[in-house]
Amino acid sequence: MAKNIAREQAICIFFCHKYTESNVKKLLKRMETFEDVDICYDNDPLQPILLCNEKIDSEPLKYKRYSTSSFLIENSLIKQ
Repeated sequence: MAKNIAREQAICIFFCHKYTESNVKKLLKRMETFEDVDICYDNDPLQPILLCNEKIDSEPLKYKRYSTSSFLIENSLIKQ
């Protein structure tokens, strides 16, 4: 089981898109349209799910958030 999946990779996995810079930009914009929802996982980081933030925050031992890719932050491709 892979443990170091970045949030952007998980979004690509969730939407069944190849992990590329252009797909990441497109899918991050799509994620922004969902209000109060974020991507997370319960047991397997390779099986991302979308849940409302309140649900994720209310069960921190069950649902885990992905970290943002440091490459994207360093290259100013996304806002942190």
